[in-house]
Amino acid sequence: MALSSAQFDNTVLTYKIIKQTITNATANVDVTSESGKLYEISLVNNSSSNAYFKATLDDDVVTPGTTIPELMIRVNAAESKRWHIPAGLSFTKLSFWAVTNPTDNNTTSPTLNSGNGLVTTLVTS
Repeated sequence: MALSSAQFDNTVLTYKIIKQTITNATANVDVTSESGKLYEISLVNNSSSNAYFKATLDDDVVTPGTTIPELMIRVNAAESKRWHIPAGLSFTKLSFWAVTNPTDNNTTSPTLNSGNGLVTTLVTS
């Protein structure tokens, strides 16, 4: 699993792209290290199980299985989804993880398929 980010900054638009190659039940906490707006969520489920992408927008401490997500998106195995949020969704600390069940207490990571899992890409400002 590898979390990476790239920031683009110019006079017209400032935005950051966050990418996690294997999103699982380990929380990616405060991924931008600053407040901002979330404009796009792209999920590619290469795993062999359904996945539930979960996110919080302002929690200091994030513990999958205990933390109640503010966003949840189901992505079936071998499926891709993309959401555009034109006005942006404000956050102070953007964190996310993925599990195999929508219940808040679930801590089971999506099953890898030949080493591939749920790829998450976020566009923020």
